[in-house]
Amino acid sequence: EYAAGKRPFILTGGMDGAIALTKWDLPYFIQLFPTAYMDHYPQNMFVESVKPRFVPIGEAFEDLEMAASNRSTFYKNKPGVYIQWNLDFPSWHRLMDHDVSQLPKLFREDDEWMDRCFSSDQARSDWQRGTHWRMLLIGSQGSGMFGHKDILRTSSWQVQVSGYKRWHICSPSQDGNMYTAGDVDAFSPDYQKWPKFKSANCIDDVAAP
Repeated sequence: EYAAGKRPFILTGGMDGAIALTKWDLPYFIQLFPTAYMDHYPQNMFVESVKPRFVPIGEAFEDLEMAASNRSTFYKNKPGVYIQWNLDFPSWHRLMDHDVSQLPKLFREDDEWMDRCFSSDQARSDWQRGTHWRMLLIGSQGSGMFGHKDILRTSSWQVQVSGYKRWHICSPSQDGNMYTAGDVDAFSPDYQKWPKFKSANCIDDVAAP
């Protein structure tokens, strides 16, 4: 069940010795990808209606750093800055092949069918960005995302490189206990307002570097 992606799990030790654990920080990414653009959420992603700003890497990272000292250019007293960086095909492999090369083959098998299905790196890049298939997620303390249902019917994986991220994950079998995206705060649910959620059988855990 775990290998088939039917149940979530945390794999420990999978990144032992990886360059990413010691090198990945904001200046490192700016040096590698100085012309990159990314989705920048200056007011977090706690509600479904929030929309991102599509900005250069330097602008997004500057606001991320300023958020900790409450000197943000955009908002005061913000609950956290969240960045979704949808990487193109060459950029993804620059990071994976060099900085995260320790990952087991299980986490790289999508390259095999992408090579068969797409005729060029540009086509692979367009598909990756359009589907949010390969992302680098960066957030300040307190950042997060509203509860939602993924539109791609497939399992996925995340490497936790820095900091800690709390996850609340429910299987499709729990759809009857869910509500509209963003309605329920899974970490502090209002059961009087959302009574069916109290019956949901989900998993709550924390991923660490």
